[in-house]
Amino acid sequence: MKQVKPYIELADKLYSYELPPRPATWRYAAGWHRYDQDGSITQVDYPTEEALVFDVETFVKDNYPVMATAVSDKAW
Repeated sequence: MKQVKPYIELADKLYSYELPPRPATWRYAAGWHRYDQDGSITQVDYPTEEALVFDVETFVKDNYPVMATAVSDKAW
């Protein structure tokens, strides 16, 4: 329990979050882009939140990532 407790706490927080509104448009470019609730889009080096829900779509034939998205309580 000592090892997993911090992750369980993060998962519990994540479960209780209300998601921010989904962006009206998406930027199709390499790298991480942060979509804030005010509608601004900023390129970032990496997500800064403690917990995210993350999904990736892959080109299965070559096992190549094509697109990914992540959401937190603050931004997409």
